[in-house]
Amino acid sequence: VGGTEYTAAAACGQLGQSYQDYACSAMDDPETGEPISAEDLQCTVDPNMTAVAETSAGWYGAPGPLFCAPKSVVPTAPRWDYGGWCPYTGSSWNQAIAFASPFDTMSRGEIHYGPGASTANVPPEVLAAKPTYLEYVSGAVDRGTGEACLLEGTCCMDVPNQKAGSWRSCGPNGCPNGALPELGTQPRTDVEGCCWWGRGAIQTTGICNFGKLNYFLGAKAVAKGKAALYPQVDFCRDPGAICRAEHPDLKWVAGFFYWLNDVQTYDVRNGNYKATLRAWVDNGADPDDHSLVDFASGVVNRGCHDAPAEGSGGFDPCGNGEVHAQDKRQKNFKHVWSAFVAAGVTTVTNPAAGRRQLLFA
Repeated sequence: VGGTEYTAAAACGQLGQSYQDYACSAMDDPETGEPISAEDLQCTVDPNMTAVAETSAGWYGAPGPLFCAPKSVVPTAPRWDYGGWCPYTGSSWNQAIAFASPFDTMSRGEIHYGPGASTANVPPEVLAAKPTYLEYVSGAVDRGTGEACLLEGTCCMDVPNQKAGSWRSCGPNGCPNGALPELGTQPRTDVEGCCWWGRGAIQTTGICNFGKLNYFLGAKAVAKGKAALYPQVDFCRDPGAICRAEHPDLKWVAGFFYWLNDVQTYDVRNGNYKATLRAWVDNGADPDDHSLVDFASGVVNRGCHDAPAEGSGGFDPCGNGEVHAQDKRQKNFKHVWSAFVAAGVTTVTNPAAGRRQLLFA
């Protein structure tokens, strides 16, 4: 796949994917039976759209949040260097010279941009020159880490209590993400229109999935005169709403929505989710039987029930790429299933149905 490790262009797509090209297919409205065109269903890519992820990884030196922005704001994608050192406890001896109260005595780890577009923890002296995280990133490229650049507002302000890491350039052309030409994707060295990375419990990704949420649950449903669970949320203009505290249930609702509409109904090339589930239960619901989790992982991660595992080099029948971290998905499934069993879930034989069934105690 290639690409630059920890490039900001990962927002456009990872492992050879291009999230903004995840287009919908036409479908019929499940309530009215009326046809819905793909264009009406999916979000439109806006090259001027900006967004900053609400969350990011928390390991030592982990990359800052994903973001998207037009080239006029972030001309080329930098990469994240997880080295260096950022002061995150106590205050600097000259902090009061750089920042007015209350930032003059604030712990340095509490001075940061985010989450998302928030600037509540950024000193006014920094905001005067860099009013948003995106402008901060542009000014932080190749500035390294340390106490001096933090007080200048050019480093170590990507996340709370940042301990290491900084943005680096890859020359004038930017840091490319991975690409798979055989899938029709080319390397990206910018983040324009790249606002469709995964969010929520099931990592809702791409213009089609966010568009469906908007069409059936959000602002577009209201615009069409229909009832909506989240009438004030425009998932196409603000996909990050899935992660915010205003709607704490939304990250799970988005996951359930995808599961109900795309996984449970999956029936492609003799691959049927419900039939696979029944067979797994009939065979004893053994978590070491990976047929169910591998099927679901392929559908969720690649839209293809028999996509090859990452690194296997196997045949890719859908042309969507390999399933990421299949072994970890199997382990996670086994862990979750053990919790269900501990809670009293068992399998019983139902003579009337002619098969085994799950029994929830």
